[in-house]
Amino acid sequence: MKHLHTILITFFLITFLPAQKSASQSTPNFKRLVTTTAQKSSQQENQKNKVSKLKKYPITLLIIITTTLISLINICTSTPLFHAYVLKTKKFNMNKNGYTLLTAGFIQSRWHTLALNMLYLYLFGKNVEWHYAKHWGPVKGRLLYLLTYLGGILTSNAFYLHHHKKENITRKGCAAGIYALLASEFLLHPTQKIHKVPNWISIPSALLIDLIVPLLTKQKITFFVRIVGASYGIVLNGIATPSVFKKCYSDLFQPKIDEKKHFPNLF
Repeated sequence: MKHLHTILITFFLITFLPAQKSASQSTPNFKRLVTTTAQKSSQQENQKNKVSKLKKYPITLLIIITTTLISLINICTSTPLFHAYVLKTKKFNMNKNGYTLLTAGFIQSRWHTLALNMLYLYLFGKNVEWHYAKHWGPVKGRLLYLLTYLGGILTSNAFYLHHHKKENITRKGCAAGIYALLASEFLLHPTQKIHKVPNWISIPSALLIDLIVPLLTKQKITFFVRIVGASYGIVLNGIATPSVFKKCYSDLFQPKIDEKKHFPNLF
């Protein structure tokens, strides 16, 4: 059970990370020049895309970098530098340390949990940020993206605090925020493929596998906290764009429908 998350990380890395393809060496000479030119232009485009990632997904990359740095310092150092920013249920006071409902989401205590959450955030979160920025504009869209991620963390921590307010328990982690983004990505792009695997397969599989862990370890409250995060993402998207549910249904069961004609407010 201790190594289950490590196995899951390895599985998803093998499944989702793209494999490199070798170029064919049997190309005729007059075609090699064309192929070489095309490869060079492709490499230049890839370099431009790598540079533009910071412009396309600045919030996602900022969250990944910030969470990773803070968590690595917390994991590697024996001194509890961020102890004051962890949610403590029994000592919680809204006026004194209410900020811990949010700051606890940027601290991870285990490297495998950190790696798995950041992998999910990169694979799926960047698509949600891109869609929000495209639909609502770069400012409003990214504010909604932050509201989805941070709101999932805040809502789930409030739920956890309500059920453990009389117990002396500390809580940290961003799983609920990740679940809010995963639910959003499923609603927005159910048939979109990440390395040949459609979201309607990859996202439920990731959620199901990750939800099994707290059930097997008899941590039912952790299970419900993650459900709260996913539910928050669904509700927020439904409020922001009510037609997202019809679009999700049409993508799954009526893929030939002209989405721009039937759902113009999503484009």
